[in-house]
Amino acid sequence: MKFRLVILLAFIYANLNAQKPIITIKKTDDTIGTNFLTAEKIKASSYIFPEKIYSFEIDTISGLAMVHTRGGKEGQVGNF
Repeated sequence: MKFRLVILLAFIYANLNAQKPIITIKKTDDTIGTNFLTAEKIKASSYIFPEKIYSFEIDTISGLAMVHTRGGKEGQVGNF
């Protein structure tokens, strides 16, 4: 009985950990230009995902972005 319980718990633990990969997103802050009226630098954030971006949506009201990645290599550029 204990053996079956240990096997069951090990199986559940393996399934839970296999479904939660650790994803690291690299972020860099860049200056992309200058505002000619105020002479201030225009800054932007650049994100590099570990997989190819399949699709994305940007919510301008809340300022959030949803990115769906699928396969590919890090920093790969190509058609959606």
